[in-house]
Amino acid sequence: MQARIAYVADQRCPSRKANAEQLVNTVAGLASEGLSVDLIIPRSWRSLGKSKAHRYETLLDFYRVPNGFGLTELLHFPSWSLSVDRLTHGLLAPAYAALSSYDIIYTRNWVAAYAALALRKQLLFETYRVHSPSRMDPVTRLARRTTSMNFVGLFAHSEPSRQSLLRVGANASKTAVIPNGYNPDVFEPRLTPAEARQAVGWPAGEKIVCYAGRIDVEKGANSLLDLAEATPELTYVFIGYSQDRRDDWILEASAQRRLPNVRWYPWVKLADLSRYLYAANALVIPPTRQPLVKYGRTVLPLKTFLYMAAGRPIVAPRLPDIASVLTDQNAALVEPDDLEGTVRTLRRLFESVSWSESLARQAEVDSRAYTWRNRARAIV
Repeated sequence: MQARIAYVADQRCPSRKANAEQLVNTVAGLASEGLSVDLIIPRSWRSLGKSKAHRYETLLDFYRVPNGFGLTELLHFPSWSLSVDRLTHGLLAPAYAALSSYDIIYTRNWVAAYAALALRKQLLFETYRVHSPSRMDPVTRLARRTTSMNFVGLFAHSEPSRQSLLRVGANASKTAVIPNGYNPDVFEPRLTPAEARQAVGWPAGEKIVCYAGRIDVEKGANSLLDLAEATPELTYVFIGYSQDRRDDWILEASAQRRLPNVRWYPWVKLADLSRYLYAANALVIPPTRQPLVKYGRTVLPLKTFLYMAAGRPIVAPRLPDIASVLTDQNAALVEPDDLEGTVRTLRRLFESVSWSESLARQAEVDSRAYTWRNRARAIV
């Protein structure tokens, strides 16, 4: 009999957050590989009155994923605070999974992971962060429990994350690097840069550098404003939202610095984002080490794989997590926090069309190894 997997996530879906995109595509990928897997998430009170079939179809449409996985939404109290839901759902969902005879609990929620082990259920856990031996957080302690017979596997999204888990005592034979990916369906139909410019209404001759994702200081947004100030001949387009401020705060910050070459667009669904990526001359990951080193919340960002699949030249910092996927053959890697060096690289991208096109072509070719379906196969 096939094992039944309960993927326990504390994220309400659909959501504009990258972790929601990651978990839904992971579950859909596993189901596409023939596994019996159900997604167990908190249910929003605002969804009352809408049928489960409607909620399921909304989820599939939002992420452009195929059906095949089950959906269970647990409505419990309280349900207005996501930070509280992480705790309450982390306790309730594994208990539900145990009572419903699931064989494996798969999660990124450390509360749910401890609950699964306490209930003697088989556990798959994944994490994206780099963990420090000097800071004994719950995941660090959890990594040391990989010696448990019920702890089936510990997945890291990058090699730096895996190495940090090994340093704090994780069992090497149960710890693996399985990077994230992208959904090829959201890049259809494929558009030429000219077609994409027409679709999004951008001027044909404008030199555009695009950033898509969460727009906050801890994500490196200020480093992009520094770039915009240093390269007034280029236009910098921000597409996304903020968790810390008003979504359009980047425009106010640009006005204070007198930067007329900065534009902001609200967050768009994955199904629509590809047109903007196709329309850009270059795609950028903030060229600073702060998101990785200072804030520790950005490790091999999900946008890396979307950028590659778009087949546009990428500018990114040469950091250990990013450099495990992006190379000098598929991206313009720059030294982090080297503004002058990044400016030179950006200008070279626009001056050397052959170099720019070769990077873009190789990125698109290399992206094919990083689909969510391929990730699911690695997990299997």
